[in-house]
Amino acid sequence: MSRKNNLAQIWAERIKACQASGINVKAWCGENNVSASQYYYWIRKLNNSSNELVGDNSVEWAEVSLEPKKKNIDNGGSITLNYNGFKLEISKNIKRDDIAEVLAALVSVC
Repeated sequence: MSRKNNLAQIWAERIKACQASGINVKAWCGENNVSASQYYYWIRKLNNSSNELVGDNSVEWAEVSLEPKKKNIDNGGSITLNYNGFKLEISKNIKRDDIAEVLAALVSVC
């Protein structure tokens, strides 16, 4: 067997192993020290050089239904308090305890 055919056989086996693994290509390539670009290169090369396609290239259709998008009022996700020359902006992700600490600190200063 020539080196070229041997390499093609090795890659055909790698591609089948990846597809059988059940994990995505990026993860499989990382686990097997193979670059994703090499993987896709060999899929194209093997598909172009033979009548038998490598991998599952069958097409299946699935029905997809979309629900109407709800309109949200976006206030920027924050509240701004202005008091006595100070400005405090509170984001929507801040915890209640953190707000209480900030307000207690402000009360003690003001």
